[in-house]
Amino acid sequence: DFQLNVSEEERMKWETVVGGVLDSWIEDPGLLLDGEIDPPDPILIRDVRKLSSEIHRSRLPVPDHVLPNGDSGIVFEWDDGNRYVSLEFRKDFSIEILISDGDQLFRRTIV
Repeated sequence: DFQLNVSEEERMKWETVVGGVLDSWIEDPGLLLDGEIDPPDPILIRDVRKLSSEIHRSRLPVPDHVLPNGDSGIVFEWDDGNRYVSLEFRKDFSIEILISDGDQLFRRTIV
C-alpha cells in the first residue's frame, strides 16, 4: 500500500530518483529525442523539478517511474499491484491525477 508517513531515507531516495531523472533531462535534452515522442519542454522540466521538491516534502513514497508522457509532458507513476496512481504534468502546465484501485478508476484534472 501507499504510505504517507515515509522515512527520511525515503525522502532522500525521492530526491535521488526523481531529481536525478529530471536533472539529467535538463542537462542533456538529447536523452529524450528518439523521434517517437515529443520531449517535455525544458521550462516544464524545471517547474516539475521544483514541484517535486515540494511533493517529496509531503511524504509521498518515491514514484516507481518518472517518464515523458509522449505529448511533451511528464508522468510520475506508482503501482503496488493493487493500486495505480499517476501524476501527469502536461505541456499546458495542468496536472492530471489518475487513481485506479482494483476495477475503479478515478480521474481529476487540476489546472
